[in-house]
Amino acid sequence: MRTSLIQDERLLTKVSATILGTMILAVAFSQPGHSAFLPPCPLHALTGFFCPGCGSTRALYLLVHGRPFAALGENALAVTLLPVLIYEMVAALSRRLPVISTRLRPWAMWTILATVVLFGILRNVPVAPINSLAPADIP
Repeated sequence: MRTSLIQDERLLTKVSATILGTMILAVAFSQPGHSAFLPPCPLHALTGFFCPGCGSTRALYLLVHGRPFAALGENALAVTLLPVLIYEMVAALSRRLPVISTRLRPWAMWTILATVVLFGILRNVPVAPINSLAPADIP
């Protein structure tokens, strides 16, 4: 049972790493909002509200093209969490580095979830300076 769970986790990590790698390649060669391969956020298109991930593709595009401060303006949470996500994927696939997520206590996981939800709420508040959390470049 344990071996099956570990294999499932490794498969999920491989799929996630493949998706992230594909996104990095996609934004290296095409600009978000100007390509059918990089569509806009469906939640924002339907409701006008920004989800916690809105602007993350543009942020990744800006990071790949060497503009980290502009990337923070698109999605500060995604830019902040990206190094942790990449480390986690490398650690899970290599088996040589300690995987952080398996060591997190439940309260830490709930704190991360609450932070993501709060970020999603706050970036929709139309009051300065809170509105600076909204994506800077809305296509």
